[in-house]
Amino acid sequence: MTGVEDLERYNKSFGDAPKDLTRLLGKELLRKLTKRFGPVGVVRFFVSVARQARSLRRTYASEYEDLVQTVPNPSLVRDFVLLAAVYNALLDYETRDGAYEYLKSLLEGVWQQSLLMMYQVDDLVECDGDVFDNFKKMNIGIFGASSIEYNVKEINETEHHLNIVVDRCLNVELANTFGVPELAKIGCDHDIVAYPPVEARTNSVFRRPCSLAKDGVDCDFHFYRMGFEPEGPYEIH
Repeated sequence: MTGVEDLERYNKSFGDAPKDLTRLLGKELLRKLTKRFGPVGVVRFFVSVARQARSLRRTYASEYEDLVQTVPNPSLVRDFVLLAAVYNALLDYETRDGAYEYLKSLLEGVWQQSLLMMYQVDDLVECDGDVFDNFKKMNIGIFGASSIEYNVKEINETEHHLNIVVDRCLNVELANTFGVPELAKIGCDHDIVAYPPVEARTNSVFRRPCSLAKDGVDCDFHFYRMGFEPEGPYEIH
């Protein structure tokens, strides 16, 4: 048996995505975009994406270079610019709200698997000890390693509850820097889709009553042992 601290993903940041997840994302985008635009149209669409990416790098040249030089993992900046380019290319076919909703639909299938991979859940559930206790440890390790993406303001832990408060989100900053504020909340929407498959495996319940992108206040992450979550209606932001 293994301790959670021995897992490969322990102390790996959210931005350090597993290679299998990156490959899955590429395949899923190609499949869904080809279904919509057809084999010829999808080539035109990717040409448009490349053009939009170049435009973003030119328009925000000084900001882009500063970020690539200062962010410890510059691939996060490059990947965001590519995401923004896909969104901007979709604006040729959709309203801003429509483009965002369609972009979400492109990603949601991958989102359902993303946190299962990032938390290494298949191995986590086999570790020594209580699965929820191990999930708490994994969260503390991952959030602690994600200082590039988040600034963890405080961590509060009890036997049946883990609260992590974040007062900085790189995704929000990038969305505002590159003129696509609509994408500030895409990480929030990712979590709404991605945590339920993790909850089912780790005896946990995820709640986030507020977030920087949606409410302008700290991201307030709560992880409860299943059966100990607050009662009543709730929203995850």
